[in-house]
Amino acid sequence: MTAFTPKITDRGIKEAVKARENGLQIAFSKIALGTGKYKPTGLEDFLKNDSLKEHREFCKIADISEYADNQLHMTAVADSDKSYNVGEIGFYTNTGVLFAVLSTTDIEPLAIKTKNEELLLAFDLVLQEIPLELIKLEHKGTRLNLAMTEEIAKLAGMIVEQNKTILSLQDRIIKLEQMVK
Repeated sequence: MTAFTPKITDRGIKEAVKARENGLQIAFSKIALGTGKYKPTGLEDFLKNDSLKEHREFCKIADISEYADNQLHMTAVADSDKSYNVGEIGFYTNTGVLFAVLSTTDIEPLAIKTKNEELLLAFDLVLQEIPLELIKLEHKGTRLNLAMTEEIAKLAGMIVEQNKTILSLQDRIIKLEQMVK
């Protein structure tokens, strides 16, 4: 899989300068997914297919944390009933500014969102021009640990087996009670 780097927009840089001048931090509020495919220039104010609402989805950010020097790790979940190929991803601040955009002209989509299925998203956003202290890191209690999916599946299987045993024991108890009557 090819690594893609989100492009910080000119408005994103201006937002960072404004935050620094006013002693504030930038807070990210959502990630937008769209079907557009292009090479971002940094001049974007919105995603290319932002006006085509049937091909766009806003996802709440589940978690933002510092990953490395000037690098953020973000996770989100797309859980709509829509189905589409993701060709563009936008990172929006709580003031509505498109801070960074990720897109490619490659034939393969960045991700595929299928109808009525959750799409778990994880991104690393490198802040080369922007000091990390200007970003508000928000842990919202929903850390997506994709490496734990195997353990969760095993645990779910154990719970199902335990429930089968309980049902079997309940059936035996009912049969014994009927015999005693």
